[in-house]
Parts: sequence; C-alpha cells; structure tokens
Amino acid sequence: MKQQSFFNQINKLLIKLFVFLIPVSVIFIVFFGFIFPKMILNSKDANILKWNQFYNKTINSDILILGSSTAFRGINPTILASKLNK
Repeated sequence: MKQQSFFNQINKLLIKLFVFLIPVSVIFIVFFGFIFPKMILNSKDANILKWNQFYNKTINSDILILGSSTAFRGINPTILASKLNK
C-alpha cells in the first residue's frame, strides 16, 4: 500500500510539473523565438541597423566596427589594413 501511495504521489508531482512547464515553455519559445527577434529587427537603433546592413550585404565592407566615439575615431585605417593584410 505504501509503495502505491508513493508512486501515486510521484505521478501527481510529474503531472503538475508538466502542466506547469508546458505553458511556460510555449510562452518562452514564442517570446524569445518570435516576438523578441522581431522587436530587435524592427528597432531603429543605429548599431542594429548597421549590423543588418552588414549581414544583408548592403554595405560593401569586410569589417564592421561598432562602438563608442573612441572606437570610431581611434582607428587608423593604415594600421588596420596592414594588420589585416588588405
């Protein structure tokens, strides 16, 4: 009798876990698989727009440097080209 009761409790626990985890998993997949990426791609952030242009090949470049003004102004194209053998 005690063994049956124990297995019944385990079965109830597993059912409760599945009933909880399935909706949470579906919500997680929908949000992070569809909604969040759409929000990022439709964002008007300058860095995201540059990355999209880089990946869609609308920018004719081999390297994309994003960052603060220090990154933008602190790059010497001659040194960069020599390091990259370009």
